[in-house]
Amino acid sequence: QDYIYEPSFEQITQMLQTLRNSRPVAGRVVQFAGGEPTLHPDWFRILTKANEMGFSHVQCATNGLKFAEESFAEKSREAGLHTLYLQFDGVDPALYEKIRGRKDLLDVKMKAIEKIRQAGLKIVYVPTIVGGLNDDQVPKIVQFALDTIDVSSGISFQPVALTGRIDE
Repeated sequence: QDYIYEPSFEQITQMLQTLRNSRPVAGRVVQFAGGEPTLHPDWFRILTKANEMGFSHVQCATNGLKFAEESFAEKSREAGLHTLYLQFDGVDPALYEKIRGRKDLLDVKMKAIEKIRQAGLKIVYVPTIVGGLNDDQVPKIVQFALDTIDVSSGISFQPVALTGRIDE
């Protein structure tokens, strides 16, 4: 739409309050998603606010790049993050260049997973499955999740949506 919508801290707080005010049951779980939420300038402040407001489980849908940085995972946990929905398309580095346009992405994700482990966070692996491209990775992703069971809390397989960077 030729513009970027990035809500302010105040707008996000208002959205969170609307969720907490839900009836008959107040919202207690929130997932930050849409684009890359870790890039928001108030990321840690938003996590802290969600916890102060009584959310019992705070999640983040992410590509994981920021979590590979020194102390980002630890700071996120300290601010109240519990689980990452980590974009994870397979265990073959060549796939990431084809699907995401970046050669070293698997290496970065592995570094992020180690930082996430050290911080004591959990991961739901979220592979986007593209028929004929990475559907052979499904059993390998399951095995990877089992091999990293100390940080794994699930896998959420999703089919490709023909939008954005992927139009064929």
